[in-house]
Amino acid sequence: MAKKKIIKPRPNQSQQKKPQNVSEATPTAKLSKRAWMKSKIFFMRDAMVSVKEVYVRFCNETSIHGLKHTVAENLHWTERCLWFALTAGAFYGAVYCGLAQLSRYTKEPVVVSMQRDFRSWWTTFPAVTACFMDRLEVDKAKEVIEENWNITEESNPDKYQYYLTFIELIADVSFRTNLQQFWKYQDDETLASLDLLKLALSVQATVHPTFPLNVMVSKIDKEVQWVPVMTEMGICMTFNSEYSEFQFLMQNVDWTEEDLLRCHYHSGQCYVRVDSVNNPVRYFIHSPFDVPSAISNPTGEVNPGEELVMDFKVVEIRASEGVRHLTPEQRRCKYPDERLSDSIRAYSFGLCQMHCRNRMALMFCGCRPYFYIKGDGKVCDTSGMACIGRNVEILINLPKNLAKCSCLPQCAELNYYSHTKKIVIRYEFQCLLYLGMEVEKPAKCESGSRTKASLGGTTALFVGASVLTVVETVLFVFRLLINPTGAARRPKEFKFLP
Repeated sequence: MAKKKIIKPRPNQSQQKKPQNVSEATPTAKLSKRAWMKSKIFFMRDAMVSVKEVYVRFCNETSIHGLKHTVAENLHWTERCLWFALTAGAFYGAVYCGLAQLSRYTKEPVVVSMQRDFRSWWTTFPAVTACFMDRLEVDKAKEVIEENWNITEESNPDKYQYYLTFIELIADVSFRTNLQQFWKYQDDETLASLDLLKLALSVQATVHPTFPLNVMVSKIDKEVQWVPVMTEMGICMTFNSEYSEFQFLMQNVDWTEEDLLRCHYHSGQCYVRVDSVNNPVRYFIHSPFDVPSAISNPTGEVNPGEELVMDFKVVEIRASEGVRHLTPEQRRCKYPDERLSDSIRAYSFGLCQMHCRNRMALMFCGCRPYFYIKGDGKVCDTSGMACIGRNVEILINLPKNLAKCSCLPQCAELNYYSHTKKIVIRYEFQCLLYLGMEVEKPAKCESGSRTKASLGGTTALFVGASVLTVVETVLFVFRLLINPTGAARRPKEFKFLP
């Protein structure tokens, strides 16, 4: 009997039995966690071996002190560890000292050296600014009062005294003393339209170069010309000053420069004698390349019957040409051609202070004081001067958070230190200025090359490195990039033709 063959259809994939988990279905689809960790360890071991080989090769080839001892085979491992610690400490010391030197160079990249060639020293005689303590000429004040307000002392004594006090305030204006008095006149409409500078000039007793201050200098053929200037202490006269141009009162007269008085180190007779017989005088002795400011202390006051003798020590500081390319913050000084503004095309510490007060006056009051010949903004009237008087302490002190200006010294600076002696006499009235020969000339020099030499000395001291060491290191890195394994290259085989 024939058997029937029953053919059953194959079940499709959807009917097949699904495995209970993935590992049961594909037991070798992924590496186990243990195998993965082993492969990671082997990879790190190979990397460490390659780093160690590079380190050993570098230590054997470099000339840096101490590194060869860390890989020497004839030493115990404790000795190698000790050498490694000492070498690491030396590297740390070299890096620390090098960064400290670079930081110092960045903040103050100049050094001061003293010049010793005193036989060739020439120095400039100081500028002399003389301010009369009694500036008002009463007869001129009477004429001004009668011309402007039609008042005489006989017609209205109270009003006359009121205007006379105002004119005296205008003539004797000073940042240091009386600016606070302008509040009395801020609401007076009869004073609102006045040109205060012109008014101050019209009542001055001594604004002409021929005023009674006779000058005799040690250089016989030198004729001294007094220059009228408007300072922060009022109207004064000055000579031997190059920067008086920026305070020159006669704006309708062309400014002419004069040669400054100079003295040699060996000259024992270098002096200026100023004589007067009428008025007490307050003297400011300063650099010819600067102007006296509101914070300048008077060098001396000479009253009738007194003689003032001043002996000066000069300290001259000059910057070398290599310093100019640095920023003002780095060299901590400014050159004369680094001008402050379009109206003041020069730089000095006193001019910078004056410029800062001008800016702050514009910020607080919208005008500049009338005694600023050069400056920005409109000139103040009586109301504006009253505003200046209310803020006078801020303007004098120039707080950094408000002024936002830092006045640096000049890169070519002259400082005069005086020894004053006052003698009371009966008939004479004079001021004797002697330039003492204690001259010091420190010079600001660029220290870039010195910093490089110092860094080289530091690295040589700690690790024995030099320029050749740097060349060796660069060569080693270059060879490492070309031949990472360090295997010796086989020489090429040459075949000779028969």
